[in-house]
Amino acid sequence: MATKEKQDSLRERLICAGIEEIAAHGIADFSLRRVAAACGVSCAAPYRHFASREEFIRATVTYINSQWELLRDNITRLYQDDPHRRLTELCVAYIRFLVANDNYRSVLVASGEQWGGEEQLSSLLRACLADSGLSESEQTRRLYTVRAIVYGTVTMLESGELPNEEASFEMIRETIMREIEG
Repeated sequence: MATKEKQDSLRERLICAGIEEIAAHGIADFSLRRVAAACGVSCAAPYRHFASREEFIRATVTYINSQWELLRDNITRLYQDDPHRRLTELCVAYIRFLVANDNYRSVLVASGEQWGGEEQLSSLLRACLADSGLSESEQTRRLYTVRAIVYGTVTMLESGELPNEEASFEMIRETIMREIEG
């Protein structure tokens, strides 16, 4: 049992180092050797956990998505009876998630659909807007507007242009809610 836990721990350490590697070098210049070195293991060690470089990158994206999905599922349960509030709170949580995990965003952007890094926010918004009764063009407009609010907010929070404080998040929450409700 201790060996299994040790292997799982190394696998997670490799993935976390992989997140840093992709954030620093992108996928095109991704190196499993640098990941192994960052973990203090041999360059063969990653291959005991992942069959290939591609599988490693896919596992890294899956790990990040699973972290978001845990948070998303909790918020979805909390606001299951209020779809507008649920979507608003999910957007605010996504902003907080990306700001708290800045390297995650680097990986998701770099990975794109090829590696399973489908843009989480777009799929979430599309699903919520699909049942809204709005025209296709209005759904698309709201999708892009809310995405712009979310990603613009992340950029402004990271640059310090917008203070990372509760008053800012209240303002963001109100802005998103107004856009969702129309």
